[in-house]
Amino acid sequence: MKLAGILAGIPGVDGLKSGGFMLSRSVYYWNLQSPPEGLNGAVNILNDLGVEFIWYAHWVVGFPMPPDFEQAGEIARNCGLGRKSENFVEWCEREFYSLECVRKQVNAVQGKIYCPAILGYTNFRADFNFDPLTFEPIDREELENWLLDLGKWDLKNPKTKKPFTIEDTQEIFRKMGLPKERAIPDFSNSDVMRYYIRKAMALKKVGVKAVWYDTFFQLPLGIKRYLNLSFDHPAVRELYEGCLKIVKGARALGLTTGTWNLCFNFPYRKVPEVDFVTASPTSEEVLKLKLDEEKWRRVESKILSKRQKTWLLIMLDFANRDDLPLAIFSQKLTSEEQRHFLKILHDLSLRLSVNSAVAYPVHGLGTGTHPKKLAWGRYRLYDAKAPEFRTYQTIAELMNSRKIPISPVLPVASLLLALVLKLLLSNLSNRPKNYKLN
Repeated sequence: MKLAGILAGIPGVDGLKSGGFMLSRSVYYWNLQSPPEGLNGAVNILNDLGVEFIWYAHWVVGFPMPPDFEQAGEIARNCGLGRKSENFVEWCEREFYSLECVRKQVNAVQGKIYCPAILGYTNFRADFNFDPLTFEPIDREELENWLLDLGKWDLKNPKTKKPFTIEDTQEIFRKMGLPKERAIPDFSNSDVMRYYIRKAMALKKVGVKAVWYDTFFQLPLGIKRYLNLSFDHPAVRELYEGCLKIVKGARALGLTTGTWNLCFNFPYRKVPEVDFVTASPTSEEVLKLKLDEEKWRRVESKILSKRQKTWLLIMLDFANRDDLPLAIFSQKLTSEEQRHFLKILHDLSLRLSVNSAVAYPVHGLGTGTHPKKLAWGRYRLYDAKAPEFRTYQTIAELMNSRKIPISPVLPVASLLLALVLKLLLSNLSNRPKNYKLN
């Protein structure tokens, strides 16, 4: 299905975004209302650092954001949650999970690019869900039709030697640790594409100007690897094209759009239309305090060969696991080692030939499932100001030290322009007052 058909019925589509933007002063700051700083404290920190781009400013999980907490309960009841509706509302309140909260946060940081994350294929909720714009419940049977079924492409289950079923397909991911309440959506399904574009549209309606799509292109890459398929296989190609339309759809809404740099790992002629891609050091690089230079050169070359104007945002990957980079960074490294590694990443961003910047970890999730070091002794968050981490001052120094290269020709050109303007003004001032221009 063409993108125009997917976008049909979505208000506010105003053409593809044009022009460049800057990521040079970026931070990772999750949920500006989260403790202990709260919204006022977060705004003070962002202003103090001179932040321009707030990556992962909030998240949109496996179900959309309700408009506000009052309507959250009604939405939950309409979705059939029954007694669990109160739990849903309590979770939304605890996580500041509503479009009204996002609107409040966006308004508080005017002049900065607020970039939430739309979580990908491992976070989809099939037990209940609703439309991101109308908030109407999506029927369970319809949600079932949205799920990935590898039998759609006549792929056979290696165990049964028969075509995959939805259950077989979902079981692959269950064995990899997918929680039972979640399911894997089919990104080649036009309804699924529309759902994820509408999530971006809901954010735009409350003032958001950028969005980052997490773990989307990883799905076709994972299927390819798991079943040993080629890039020419229809399953890989069609899942890729679905992801392509999702990010293109967000950009067609006028949103600055990003995703993982893995989106450039495909050999197809159609390339994702994104403004920035993210990349993270590995856990090993963090632990050893040493970067794999060849790996970063490959990332650089990949971006240059695909989209030369795409920015690279270097961040520390995280999830609810103890073995990912931000968890290793926060739990295994001393404060001094953390500061040193941030300088290593800063230097990397200056060395690369592509436009690149570091999303410095100022505040947010990612310390793992069993963290021993808690921010301020109580929060399972990374907080650069907390005495357990103490990286804030280093982050401030690195952000302030970043210089935008200036061509040696520019000062000369500026001087010549100034002289020309001076001569013109002098000439005009010497003219008779009653002159007429022909």
